[in-house]
Amino acid sequence: MLDLTSLVLGSLLVVLVAFIISRFIQDRMKVIVITFVFIVGLFMLANILAYTSFTKYASKYINEETTINNVTITVYDLDDRGMRLDYTSITIEDEKVIDKLLQDFSQVKLKKDLNTTSWERRYNVMFSVTNPASDGKYVVTGSYSFNVDEKYLNDHKIINSTNHLSTIEEIIEYEDL
Repeated sequence: MLDLTSLVLGSLLVVLVAFIISRFIQDRMKVIVITFVFIVGLFMLANILAYTSFTKYASKYINEETTINNVTITVYDLDDRGMRLDYTSITIEDEKVIDKLLQDFSQVKLKKDLNTTSWERRYNVMFSVTNPASDGKYVVTGSYSFNVDEKYLNDHKIINSTNHLSTIEEIIEYEDL
C-alpha cells in the first residue's frame, strides 16, 4: 500500500498537472480525460518499478567490477513474533562458495512490499566488497548486507520459486551452527 507521504505527493502532482493542462486546454472534459490518463500512467509506472531482480537490486554494490573479499552469514534465532533472540555468524572466504551463493541469489525475482520490515528475517548476508571509485584511480572497500528468509529479501517479496537458501543451509549444516 501507499504511505501517507507518497499519497500526499501524488495528489499534489495530479493537482499540479491538472492546473497546467487547464491553462492550455479550455475544455473541462479534455482536462479531466488527460488527467485521468496521467493518473493511470503513474499507477502503471509505479507497478512496473516495484519489480526487480536480485542482480539489479544489488548492482550498485555487487557487479562485474566488484571484488568480494568475504561473506559473513548471520543466523538469527527468532521468537514467535519475529523478534531476534540470539545469533551465530560465520565468515566465508572461499571463492567457490561465494560464487555458489551469488548464483543462488541471481535467480531471485523481487517485488517491493511496503507492508513489511526487513529486520524479522532469519538470515543476514553481508558481503565485504571492493569496487573501483568513480574516478578510476582508487578503490572503495565497504560492505553490503541484506536480510533474507524463504519469502523475503529485505523489504522485497520473492515472487518466483527458487532455492536461494540452499547454499546458506548447506553452510549452516556443515558448520553445525
